[in-house]
Amino acid sequence: MCDRRRSPVISIIFVSIAIVSSLSIGAVQARYKFLARGIPANLPEPMAGAGPKLGINTYLDPDDAAAFQETLAAIAAAGIKTIKQSFFYDEKFDWQATDRLMASIEQNELTIIPLLDGSPTDNYAAINPKAFALWTEEFAGRYGDQIGAYIIWDEPNLSEHWGNQPADPAEYAALFSAASAAIRGADPAAFIVTAPLAPTIETGPQNLADHLFLQALYDAGIGQSFDAAAGKPYGFDVPPDDRTVDGETLNFSRVILLREVMDRYGDQMKPIWAGNWGWNSLPPGWNGEASIWGQVEEVTQTEWTIKAFNRARLEWPWMGYMFLENWEPAGLSTDPLWGFSIADSSLAGDLAHLDITSDIAWPGFHPADEGQSTQDYSGAWRFSPDYGADSSHPGDDVTFRFWGSDVGLRVRRSDVRGRFYVSVDGEPANDLPHDENGAALLLTSADPAENIITTETVARNLQLGEHTLTITSLLATDQWSMSGFSVGYRPPAGSFVWQQITLVAVAAVAIALAICTGRRARWDKSCRWLSERYYRLNQRGQLMLTALSAILVAISGWLTWGEQAAGVYRRLGEGTQLALTAAAASIFYISPSFLLYLTALSILFVLVYFRPAWGLALVAFSIPFHVKPKVLLGYRFSPVEIFLLVTLGAFALRSVLDYLRQRTTDSESRRWRHKLVTADWSVILLTLVATLSLFFTERLSVATNEWRVVILEPAIFYFLLRLMRLNEREMWVIFDAFVAAGFIVAIIGLGQYITGQNLITSEAGLMRIRSIFGSPNNVALYLGRIIPILLALALMGRDRRRTIYAILLIPIALASILTFSKGALFLGLPMSLMVVVLYWRRSVGGRIWPWLAGAVLLGLFALTLTLQIPELSARLDPRGETGIFRLNLWRSSLNMFLDHPLFGVGLDNFLYEYRGRYILDAAWKEPNLNHPHNIFLDFATRLGMLGLLAGVWLFWNYFNLARKLPKQVISAWRPVTVGLLGSFVYIIAHGLVDHSFFLTDLAYTFYFLLGLAVWLNKVKISIE
Repeated sequence: MCDRRRSPVISIIFVSIAIVSSLSIGAVQARYKFLARGIPANLPEPMAGAGPKLGINTYLDPDDAAAFQETLAAIAAAGIKTIKQSFFYDEKFDWQATDRLMASIEQNELTIIPLLDGSPTDNYAAINPKAFALWTEEFAGRYGDQIGAYIIWDEPNLSEHWGNQPADPAEYAALFSAASAAIRGADPAAFIVTAPLAPTIETGPQNLADHLFLQALYDAGIGQSFDAAAGKPYGFDVPPDDRTVDGETLNFSRVILLREVMDRYGDQMKPIWAGNWGWNSLPPGWNGEASIWGQVEEVTQTEWTIKAFNRARLEWPWMGYMFLENWEPAGLSTDPLWGFSIADSSLAGDLAHLDITSDIAWPGFHPADEGQSTQDYSGAWRFSPDYGADSSHPGDDVTFRFWGSDVGLRVRRSDVRGRFYVSVDGEPANDLPHDENGAALLLTSADPAENIITTETVARNLQLGEHTLTITSLLATDQWSMSGFSVGYRPPAGSFVWQQITLVAVAAVAIALAICTGRRARWDKSCRWLSERYYRLNQRGQLMLTALSAILVAISGWLTWGEQAAGVYRRLGEGTQLALTAAAASIFYISPSFLLYLTALSILFVLVYFRPAWGLALVAFSIPFHVKPKVLLGYRFSPVEIFLLVTLGAFALRSVLDYLRQRTTDSESRRWRHKLVTADWSVILLTLVATLSLFFTERLSVATNEWRVVILEPAIFYFLLRLMRLNEREMWVIFDAFVAAGFIVAIIGLGQYITGQNLITSEAGLMRIRSIFGSPNNVALYLGRIIPILLALALMGRDRRRTIYAILLIPIALASILTFSKGALFLGLPMSLMVVVLYWRRSVGGRIWPWLAGAVLLGLFALTLTLQIPELSARLDPRGETGIFRLNLWRSSLNMFLDHPLFGVGLDNFLYEYRGRYILDAAWKEPNLNHPHNIFLDFATRLGMLGLLAGVWLFWNYFNLARKLPKQVISAWRPVTVGLLGSFVYIIAHGLVDHSFFLTDLAYTFYFLLGLAVWLNKVKISIE
């Protein structure tokens, strides 16, 4: 009988709960997407012809002057300003009746949008495109001064409006293109709208669904010929808040299908017009034809029409004119179209009040315009219809009244210092960083080369309702910086967020319980059952096994030859092996010939295959030379990157082949011998957090590059150190290569100082070396990590190694001093060297306090001497420009972290966010900083709280290992362990005011030192 305590069933139940919870997260997200479908996710951009505006469809008879004059007067009296009227193709081009109608429209101060249609005499059959174009061209030339927009045809997706022929998108596209070109020729400013498409669920051949017809028009290539698409979002017999959007559903929301077609074809910057919409309400006792648009009561018609327009105004900033159906239909009194008419109804008065010019701006884009009642300007603003508004003096302000949940400004950004201070309802805008003056929107572009107009969010998640936005200009003059305002709306997502958090928590707990119970479960019976089924393979499975066997046979020759070659290579000795490896690497790096360096790279791969440790030595040596990349096939790769990938490939191939060679003779060799330690997990965690942050970063290109060279590849280097079974001799070679690279960097820097070339002049006129790096601080950061180790070896080492490292210490320390890096000279080096000296005195049993006192006196003497030299004292003065910049930088960085607490702004995105959003006005003289100059803020801004915690854990593991090692290792490695601790102190101390990890050389160096500490802790070397 099964023991329930060890049954896999409980674990499977918990796994099922986790799966159900995870799927439920998707269901919650789907529900929110359903409610938000059709609502823009971002703030609306400028869109010609957009913004819901009420119009009315009329069916005026141009031949009945008295009737249409009376109708137009009634429409004007109702407060409706825009009408849509159909004009039918007439091959005689007789315009007398149309002239009278157009004159009457102008007299009543109405705006007309003409729908240029076919002829009703032949059921609107398709017309020769050239003939129809001539007619539309003459119409536009005759009335263009009175008309701003033209709608071409009506309902071409229905057979009954296409001469009773099957709907033909291609034929309509040809007719439309010809008419559009003709109209623009006569009226260059014309706004061209496609035919309003009838809502239908049919898919042909007679009638074609509206969204399918629009898609076919895009496929026919007329996307560039129109300025707006049009649909007919009738409500039928369902309310306007029915959010079902489906090809089989006819409702007010169906117009979203058209919008999504436009989005798919990249036409988001064009609006949609509602050519006809509304609810049909036939009077009681109606004896005419039945309504094909559904049927509602009159009071419902009024209520739903008001709600529908308000919904469009709130949620659909991409909607343009909405022509309500209708004022008075033509035709017989038995025509059910009569049920739409609002003439002489209460609805007409309600709509008039709804559509009057309001003092509140609804969701959408609103150009900066002093004539708008929603905008009040104070100061000497200038205005342009093309550029918006321009502040003339600091302190100019503007007040903007709006209705929505989000608001932003469309501004010009360039390499300028200007900024706007923004408040909403008297409080600083909640989506902007704050400085001493309030919430600031920078007009500085993230990239100095950019001069762009962009929409910037200033406040979000406001309580839905009326709000007042106030903007005050500071140093934003003569830039035409204010283009307009953008108001957005998103449905509240609070309950959905909490539901997802709860489901994530349930899934996490279920997974944890599944792991706990699964570890105690008996899986042997289940696995045995699966194994039996696996081996009952059919013929196809047997063939696959045969193919895999053939691959193994093909590489068996390499297994034999490889072993012989490896034996020959081993007999060469370490010196010859290292020389060959270094020669191949050098030829590869300096050769200008692609064939030659490809050959050298291949030879290098083989050499590293035979002795992977030498590949690690190459990587350690080339760490600082990442600044000197090699061009391969048009791409730039640093030598450290190339040597790492060669080493990784060679080691991976060797590991696979060793496994295959021993798989049948030594089962013990196939076991995983590298148990992960805490330090390994901390490296994995930081890599995972950095990888996850890529999904939340704005500039992905720069983030992925830093992820590759600073996160992933150094982590690979660390794990290669961990996975290779390095002996003491091999680790010394890798360590020596690391130190040798630092020596070369120092020698290059000292040579520059002697010759006076490639130096950096500080703000005080001090000459500073930078060696192969771009900045003296980078030299100090790199060398400062080596100096404590060299000092420890010089003080505590033995034999020849002690002498060599003591000699190397002199140029490296001198080069570090000549960088005149304040972080190195006043923080990193004093603190790290003091740690080394204290451990040295303790190891020899000497007194510590005299050295402490001597260090204090030496520090005071150095400080006094420094203050006497103007160039050096200026570097030290905390009130100098550097000190002020640093304090303001930290404030800005803290704001950046608080705005992006979970994942930060992303790898290598600090510069763009700082320069374009967070830099304080007091720090303007140094706007191009790419990191916050603080170890904690660096992790927090780049990777958020998760990255900060991962970084703290990573550094703690280093410290925890380093502090224990001096007591455990009593051999020639003990000075190195003391140096590791001193190097850690340097990293932290200098990192308080500068870089700490997120540079290629610093990341590789940290992981090398961490890997060395783990290696020392694992091998427990005790050689006297």
